[in-house]
Amino acid sequence: MKVDVRYGPAYALAMVNLDHKETIQVESGAMVGMSPDLEMETEAKGGFLKSLGRSMFGGESF
Repeated sequence: MKVDVRYGPAYALAMVNLDHKETIQVESGAMVGMSPDLEMETEAKGGFLKSLGRSMFGGESF
């Protein structure tokens, strides 16, 4: 994995280059773009109700 941080510090953007079979986990709404050959998987950590509770009381987006 190679990470290049650009446009910082106020509006920093991380350009990430992944090797074959490498993965990365990002926060919802944080990705600006991706290569067309990248696969994306989504899941609600801890299940639907726990995720809903986090979004209501923890300030995270659902």
